[in-house]
Amino acid sequence: MKKCDFCNLSTFEKRIYYQSKFFYWILDRSPIRPGHTLVIPKRHLKSFEDLQTKEIKALVGEAKRWVPKILKTYKATGYNLVANISKAAGQSVPHLHFHIIPRTRAELGKLDKVRQIYYRSLPEHKRPRIIVHQVIQQVNKLKLK
Repeated sequence: MKKCDFCNLSTFEKRIYYQSKFFYWILDRSPIRPGHTLVIPKRHLKSFEDLQTKEIKALVGEAKRWVPKILKTYKATGYNLVANISKAAGQSVPHLHFHIIPRTRAELGKLDKVRQIYYRSLPEHKRPRIIVHQVIQQVNKLKLK
């Protein structure tokens, strides 16, 4: 069985710019934009739900520290924070990781990989609509009981 790419430090160690007790922060080898960062848990995890509370707290603290530095370094005015969980969601490495992708106002209105994947590319008037009772059904399914 092939070892997980993110469990094999040698596959990305030259791209690490920060590491903490729980995470590696690396530059993506196929960036959507300059500064495209991956935040990779050191433990092999498949999903967000597998993170421990202390890891989530660390992740948020690290993001508060590093996202402003990424934005300043790459002269970005916004960013995408994304995790693709499972093949169905487009995950290519079966190890939980987060993408931080710096964005600029110049990109507004242009379709790129992120917008094609995460945002509907159809004009507003052509987007499918769901009716109110369908929304209520979906909300009820999501409510914690």
